[in-house]
Amino acid sequence: MTYTLMMLTLLACDKDEGSTVDPPKPPSVILDVEATGSVGMPGLSAPVEVLYNAFGVPHIFGETDNDVAQVHGYIIARDRFFFLDLVRRVGHGTTTELMGQDGLQSDLESRQRGQTYVRDQILAELDGAPAMAAYVDSYVAGINAYVGQVKAGDQPPPAELALLAPFIGIDPLEAIEPFDRADIAASMS
Repeated sequence: MTYTLMMLTLLACDKDEGSTVDPPKPPSVILDVEATGSVGMPGLSAPVEVLYNAFGVPHIFGETDNDVAQVHGYIIARDRFFFLDLVRRVGHGTTTELMGQDGLQSDLESRQRGQTYVRDQILAELDGAPAMAAYVDSYVAGINAYVGQVKAGDQPPPAELALLAPFIGIDPLEAIEPFDRADIAASMS
């Protein structure tokens, strides 16, 4: 079996100056893999490498957990934003905002099952765990980096939204919204 590896490097960018940090030497496991792209991302403390195997599975290498979480959020949002958004809406009980009357039954069930209560309990636990809250906030920053790129026209909107838009009467660029900590908690509920 032959494996093809691709590597994407996400560079740490100084938010104010737009400069990048010199990349460190990558881990020995990826020394022989040629980079196929790079993306600047504000908020990273150091460059992060993403290695895709032949099956398209990303493997993320970074110096800090929060940097890895941020890049993970970005990669997941870029590859699966529609799913992330749908799970967020189910957790909040707000799928009707996207799907109209077709989402009403799902919203009623989510609220009757107490998913918003569970979301609030998760948020309360995060308030008492600053390291975990910072990790979740880093993940959210990665998702929002993708959202910002879509809104700026640097990335295409999620394919599912683009395909669904004419049928449910939405503008894909208006439907894609930033995430916050509560949205991650809702997704977990």
